[in-house]
Amino acid sequence: MANKQVELDDYTDKYDDEIKKCEELELRLLEQDKEYIPLMAEREEEYHQEMMAKMEKFRLEHAVKVIQTAWREVQANRNEKKKKYLVK
Repeated sequence: MANKQVELDDYTDKYDDEIKKCEELELRLLEQDKEYIPLMAEREEEYHQEMMAKMEKFRLEHAVKVIQTAWREVQANRNEKKKKYLVK
């Protein structure tokens, strides 16, 4: 019976040690979260700004292409009209 009590005490001590380690790890995790969460928020904001800049660049380039295409059509139409008047 004494062996069983010693074994139980041993397991209880190991369990208590594991609980303490767990609590220490949770405290360390909370400390890390204090730094990690703001860093991740900052990283997300930088990513968002980068994507917005890329999107704005795409919009501008697309607008330039649309305007250039329309202008070329206008010039082509003007040239066609000039040719018609010159031929007649």
